[in-house]
Amino acid sequence: MKEKLEKLFTWPDEKPQVPPNSHNWFGGENAEVLGKLINHIKPKYILEMGSWTGAGSTKFMLERAPDAHMVCVDHWSKNFEDFVQKDFGIEQVREIGGYISVLWETFLVNTWEYRHHMTPVRAKTVEGLQILKDLNIPFDLIYIDAHHDYESVLHDITVAHTLWPNAIIVGDDYKWPRNEISRAVHEFADNNNLEAIVVGNCWYYLDK
Repeated sequence: MKEKLEKLFTWPDEKPQVPPNSHNWFGGENAEVLGKLINHIKPKYILEMGSWTGAGSTKFMLERAPDAHMVCVDHWSKNFEDFVQKDFGIEQVREIGGYISVLWETFLVNTWEYRHHMTPVRAKTVEGLQILKDLNIPFDLIYIDAHHDYESVLHDITVAHTLWPNAIIVGDDYKWPRNEISRAVHEFADNNNLEAIVVGNCWYYLDK
């Protein structure tokens, strides 16, 4: 498994020289849920889809599961348009525009001390999941926080569950406007005989 992970990404020899930036949206409800899940299942492999600067959920899970290996999928793009999603307008993106030019380097800096048990995959989730598909990494815990529209969230949940049916799937932004995420969460649960547990803005699945 170590060789497979090393082929995904090679860390640079030196930490990038960018200003500190710990911007994130990671809330207390998510920390509570993830903390309990990690303590319960003691994951060996964690998959995160959507990591941003790495200062929020990424670092939290790495700190809470020091014996696990974590794979983070995010495009960390420098292209402004890559952040304009179906339900995330250009005005909202402008609010975070100042971070984008060094977002990738910022992520590496924020997660540098965990580089021996964390592997970034720089790709959008559709491509990233395909990259991971054939590696047979036995993920125990999957955190979904990349997209904010119904179709994309449903895609990420569906593919993750199909590839790793034994993993606990948990995600963020349940209260996103227009019920985009909550619709996807409950539709998948209803179609797969799962129970969707909601704690504030965080959600996860349990077998019925």
